[in-house]
This record gives sequence, C-alpha cells and structure tokens, in this order.
Amino acid sequence: MHRVTSLVPVLAVLVSASLAGPALAAPISEWSFTIVNSWDPGGTVWNSTGSTPSNAFGTGTTLPDGQDPAGDYAFVRWGTPEQTGGNRSFLGADTNLTQSSVLTNGPAATGASFYHGNYSVRTGAGNEAQLKSTRLVSDIMISSVTPVGTEATLHRTFDIDFTETLNARLNQNVPIEECPGYETWGDSGATGACPDRLTLNTSALRFTTGIIDGYVYDFVVSFDLSTLENIVGISVDGDLATIWTGEGVLSRIGTLVTVTARAVPEPGAVALLGAGLAAMGLGLRRRRS
Repeated sequence: MHRVTSLVPVLAVLVSASLAGPALAAPISEWSFTIVNSWDPGGTVWNSTGSTPSNAFGTGTTLPDGQDPAGDYAFVRWGTPEQTGGNRSFLGADTNLTQSSVLTNGPAATGASFYHGNYSVRTGAGNEAQLKSTRLVSDIMISSVTPVGTEATLHRTFDIDFTETLNARLNQNVPIEECPGYETWGDSGATGACPDRLTLNTSALRFTTGIIDGYVYDFVVSFDLSTLENIVGISVDGDLATIWTGEGVLSRIGTLVTVTARAVPEPGAVALLGAGLAAMGLGLRRRRS
C-alpha cells in the first residue's frame, strides 16, 4: 500500500500539467496569399560568348513570345533569334498572383506557374550571350481569412542553373547520347534538338510560421504534374530538381500550395509536465534509498 500512496502526489502533478492552461483555440481554417515574382539581375550570369542581352528583364501581361496563358508575368530573356523575326529564349513566372481560398488541412490550391520559351538562338561573339544561371525572387504575402488578423510576408530566393543544349545544324540530327540527361527522358536514336535543362534547389518551397494561438502552420509548394506542357522530363535528387524542356515551344509547369496545422503545447504546460516528471524521479529515488 505504501508504494501506491507514495506516487499519488506525483500523479496529481502530472494530471495538473496535462490540464494546465486554457484549451487551444480553433486553428486558422482559411488563408489567402499573393505572390510577387521577379528575376534578380545581380544573381544572373551570362555565358562568356556574345554580348550582354539587351532589355533582359521585364514584366508584362503577355510573355515575350506573345503568349498569354494566365495573366501578369515577370521574365528574363536572352539570345539572338536563329531566324529573322523569331523569338528570343526566356524564363517567365506568374506575378501579382492572388489565391483567395487556401484551406488548412484541406485540398491543394493553385499556385504560380513557371514558363520557358525554349527557342533556337545563335551563338558566337556577334550575337547575344546565353543564360548560364539566374535567381528568382518570390515575395509571398499570406493573410488569414477565417479568422482574420494574421499577416506575414515571406521572402524566398531560388537559384537556377541553366543549360542551353545542342541544336541540329545543316539538317544533321543530334544523337540522343549527346543530349544531357538523355538517360532520364530519352531513348535510342537522334533528335533535331536536345531539351534544355534547368536545375534548382526546392528547399525554399517549404516554410513554417511561428506559433499562432497554439498552432504552427506548414506551407508546402509542390509541382503540379497535371499541368505539364512540353516538359520532357523531371528528376529529383534530394532537394535538387532538374527539369528538361522541349525545343522550339513554350513549356509550362504549375504549382500547388497546401497548408497544414500542428498543435504546439503551451510553455506553461510543458514546464509543469517537466516539473511532474522531475518530482516522479525524486519520489522514486527516495523510495529506493
């Protein structure tokens, strides 16, 4: 009987710790967000052959090739077109994009889309240089809708390595084996042009808020594979994603945004629980002595 009664005060402390503090408020159930994307001139590198591209950075309601799949765009463009009147190559991203209903622990919401105008451009000292790497800057403004009152601005950067690949010359196709990444997307034979390659670190696509009324919220942006247009292949190695795009066309890849909530114990409850565990340990030591 002594062994049971000696633990009663300790158990009482543990019970009080588990019940300490007010009950958690309901988590934020709905969010809205606005994404502003831009390309960083200071984070952009051109290859060593050719002149620095003119009017390389811009925004508009159409992409540089005149196409308009969605709305407002930010883009970086380069290269002397292979044919007179042709298109320069470019990378583009939706900007000033607002999504008004993102449900916590609910289905994914549509995020920004990204574009590559993969057009044949000339090489050599008398032409514009080609892209080697660039940096996309994303400012994401999130606001709670239900209930209102929580706002935050997140700043994210994405460094992108770019490879402009081989195109056919004099009606001679390129052997598949000479195309970067053919092991992933290719087969035997030859092609008129190798897909271009973009590689980026995707770790910045995940972010977590601070504690808000007992919860933290995990935001995750992922590629929407149902939206792929003229994407030859995608491979992922840890946080590194490599994307290959078809030649002579506009390529597109969309994104999805999900939000999940995680309850976080109140500091007071954690402290009381720790005190209860310490008291239990002390009681056990006294009994043994």
